[in-house]
Amino acid sequence: MIKPKKMKRVTIVGSRRLLKPIVENLYNQKVLHINDYSKIMSDEYLDIGHSLKNADIYSESLVKIKSVCSYLNISFDKGLQGVDSKLLSRDLSKENLRDLRSKINNIEKEVVEKVNKRKSLEEELSGLSSVRKELEPFTALALPLNCFHESKSVSFAVGFTPVNIAASDFEDITSRLKVVSAKHGKKQVVAVFAESAKMAAVLERISSKGFSEISMENIAKLSGSAKDNVNSIESNENKILREIENLKVDLFAIRQKWEIQLFEYNDFLSQEIEKASAPLKFAVTKTTFIVKGWILEENYKHVTKEIERAGKGKVLVNIHKDVRIKEAPIALKDKGPANSFEMFLDLYSLPRYNEIDPTLIMALAFPLFFGFMLGDIGYGLVLLALTVALKKMKPELNKFLNVLMFSAIGTMIFGFVFGEFFGATDIFGMPLYHYINREHDVNFMMTLSILIGVVHINLGLVIGFYNKMVEHGMKMAFYEKGSWILLEIGAALLGASMMGLLPLSPVFGGVVLLASIVFIYLGEGIKGLAELPSILSNILSYSRLMAVGLASVSLAVVVNEMAGDLIEFGGIGMILALIVLILGHLINLALGILGPFLHSLRLHYVEFFGKFYEGGGEEYSPFGKNK
Repeated sequence: MIKPKKMKRVTIVGSRRLLKPIVENLYNQKVLHINDYSKIMSDEYLDIGHSLKNADIYSESLVKIKSVCSYLNISFDKGLQGVDSKLLSRDLSKENLRDLRSKINNIEKEVVEKVNKRKSLEEELSGLSSVRKELEPFTALALPLNCFHESKSVSFAVGFTPVNIAASDFEDITSRLKVVSAKHGKKQVVAVFAESAKMAAVLERISSKGFSEISMENIAKLSGSAKDNVNSIESNENKILREIENLKVDLFAIRQKWEIQLFEYNDFLSQEIEKASAPLKFAVTKTTFIVKGWILEENYKHVTKEIERAGKGKVLVNIHKDVRIKEAPIALKDKGPANSFEMFLDLYSLPRYNEIDPTLIMALAFPLFFGFMLGDIGYGLVLLALTVALKKMKPELNKFLNVLMFSAIGTMIFGFVFGEFFGATDIFGMPLYHYINREHDVNFMMTLSILIGVVHINLGLVIGFYNKMVEHGMKMAFYEKGSWILLEIGAALLGASMMGLLPLSPVFGGVVLLASIVFIYLGEGIKGLAELPSILSNILSYSRLMAVGLASVSLAVVVNEMAGDLIEFGGIGMILALIVLILGHLINLALGILGPFLHSLRLHYVEFFGKFYEGGGEEYSPFGKNK
């Protein structure tokens, strides 16, 4: 739990004739983290391997499966709800590839035909809808649509206007003009007919009156009354809508019929493509294949035996010494409650192989920091109940909810320490004993927060000392990490002796302090000297443990006092008091979850990790393991 699982680096060499059974064996074992082979220009003997037979067919079929599933609204991420997993465990490897491909093609053909027909109908429906919308204003004018056909001698314009327009408004332009207007909804629709030569001047005049012309692109060739055309279009729209609904029913029926098989085909084809593509990571000669990678130390004997069995004694498995162990992939081995806290390393970065895994420390410290800040029995109970309920509803959030659940327990523990229940010092009239009063013991809370910071940061420095010692030896470990601990000791001795708390000369503390600075320079150079003030700022950063907690309890007390004042009015005041209590504490709880969570995370990522953690490890991802 303190360091990642131990790895062994292996090289597997065998005849190319045995490539397929070895790939199959490695896939089934799911133990080999493959290192991709990269072609080197000077390497005249080795080349990159080629995909296995039928890889293109598998890829083509999988693309069709995913296309069909997108049309049928099937999501592989969510899985099949309420379907027995045994129904998805059929072995398709023995099914004839030609038959499988034919089935997939037939399903795709059936689905695509209906989808294309639906798209065509939807486009037709959209066109009819556009025509109907253009026609609707003409129903108010009660003019036959033949009036709006193009003519050499007469031109027209139809549109909406905010004011009434009369033929007399255009007497100075032409006397041969006709205006027809009517109310259409809240707008005034108007049609103006004039001789073609005068139409430009007429349009200029009516445009100045706020006239906005209606497009007639889709109805220029229609005839008869606008109302009859609208009725005909609505009838066609209804007919098309029924056809679209029928197609949706058909597609749903296809989904119900083939959904399980599509899931099976998707899983099978994905596996086969992964197998067929594996040799692209191998090195090959004309007669031999070579694959390099990593396996867990705990598995290597069994793995070696299985590969040699599959290769019938014609495959060599070579276990390397740990000459390149720093490059090993990372498999964390946190068990039990600590396992859920691995999510924080997934968000940040995995440790390198030779680094201490901080997950267990986070599993202990994070809930304590969270609980120290929120620290209320009532809020802890609500948060615990909420996480337990959500774990049943949202199993995919299990790790995150586990973290909140442990944080809720930490909150309740500190709630008893502080003697708080929704900000009150009693539970339904029963007084709560408190060991620390957060509102009054502010200085003590500040001192306690700083002490927590000192312990946490120095724990990081101790871990960093170990990491450096393993990688670079004791000397560099002392210069780069031990010197910072010595710096703190020197500062503490100097301060304590100057205040008379220790029977030592301040000179002794000063010498220790100066020596630590020299060691820091030897280990980290100018950069280390520039970061000297950071150790103090890092420690002071832990004062947020007190500050966030004090803000939370203060808000809870304010809510309780407001509700108490309202209760004194009785009647409606009691109802308002209940509303204030519920809303006030819900808001405070929401802030009390968000604030402590983010601040606890920051104290680990910035202050704690900064003292020892480099990260950058590659996740152990064995060939054949579902991603």
